[in-house]
Amino acid sequence: MNDPKIISDKVIIRSPWIRIIERHVDFGGASAEQIYHCVDQSDYVTIIPVDKSGHTVLVRQFRPAVAAYTWEFPAGTLEKDESPTASAGRELIEEIGLSPCIVHHLGSFAADTGRHSNRIHNFLAEIDSPQPTLKPEANMQARWISFAEVFAMIRDGSFPSQLQIATLTLAYMHPKTRNLISWGDSA
Repeated sequence: MNDPKIISDKVIIRSPWIRIIERHVDFGGASAEQIYHCVDQSDYVTIIPVDKSGHTVLVRQFRPAVAAYTWEFPAGTLEKDESPTASAGRELIEEIGLSPCIVHHLGSFAADTGRHSNRIHNFLAEIDSPQPTLKPEANMQARWISFAEVFAMIRDGSFPSQLQIATLTLAYMHPKTRNLISWGDSA
């Protein structure tokens, strides 16, 4: 069995945020060349902010891809030549007006190996006071919320981001962040 070989890539759609790539792949042997499509975009970060009382912040914004408002953890894309940790701090300031005192990297993973070429960098950020005032970005709402409420939102479908649910799982698995989250009876 031969290893697959990428024959060519062609950008078929380009915007400031994404490129759609048509990729021609030769699997060798008798099979014909196959054509695949992937989304090429910047890496992005998701940050779970946690304050001294064990609460987190969710932001609500309109997401055109799903044509709905969604509640999510703060998140965003890396800027050119920006480290994931710097991006996490910048996104917290931009989206909710808070600076973290400690940032824990929870891991970096492929966003979707079947369709996307980018990675998602996951963080938990400690906020050094109980529920400071939030200053949400324009066109966003932000609110402090307990993790028990987040888990209820996951169960009822009002927290729809599978990638961000995975970030919460990573926080649970990480030895330095597991105890920062108030799991209550919901875990």
